[in-house]
Amino acid sequence: MQIANGIYQLSGHMNGLNSNTFVIDTEEGLVLIDTGYRPYYLDAQKKVLSFWGLENKKIIAVFLTHAHFDHAGNAHFYEEQGIPVYVGEKDRDALKSGGDRVMESIFGSRFTTLKNPVPVKDGQEFAFGGETSAVKMKVIDLSGHTAGAVGFLVDKDGKRILFIGDMFMISGASPSDEMELEIGYTGSVDYDAAANLASFKKLAECGMDIDVVAVGHRGVFYGDCKELFEKLYNLALETIAPQE
Repeated sequence: MQIANGIYQLSGHMNGLNSNTFVIDTEEGLVLIDTGYRPYYLDAQKKVLSFWGLENKKIIAVFLTHAHFDHAGNAHFYEEQGIPVYVGEKDRDALKSGGDRVMESIFGSRFTTLKNPVPVKDGQEFAFGGETSAVKMKVIDLSGHTAGAVGFLVDKDGKRILFIGDMFMISGASPSDEMELEIGYTGSVDYDAAANLASFKKLAECGMDIDVVAVGHRGVFYGDCKELFEKLYNLALETIAPQE
């Protein structure tokens, strides 16, 4: 599914898979956002790439929103090919060690660890493509869901897309067709409620004009992102704020 010009969703409800993965088409090659869980994700992703005529383009970089198995399980596949795998600096060790921080026990599989994931930090910027058609990406620290959870704000062809990972989920509620919001999983061994709440506040106060929010599970959001972030912050205050 194309979510913006040259930006595609490769997995998720669209092909019966749990985790959303995305790819950005640039003049230099493809930039992958999250990798999915097990090798069968790779097969599903290849089919979508082929549908859009991108099967012969090279993946040049992989960016992970966080280190959990369902988003980073296939990262080793790319590192083994010499493709850099970027992750928030506080999640880097989780990719190198596996275990509870990547949720091996929940997914019931051994995580194939990485040798040298590349750490990224808040505010760090990347650019892909030529000067006239560069795709720009900025790292945003959104820790809480994991110690090193990050978002990626992408500017492409006049649109801004925020890849948010598992900070929250969005779905439509039947029969009222009202938007249903849910805070992401809070059971990680390195989950931090205070940091998570601060990240929701950060989004609510950022004032950024964002056209699309691409989440880690369920639906992609188009609409008034400022209103969305305010609603999410209020929900976070109700559900994860420390109780006195």
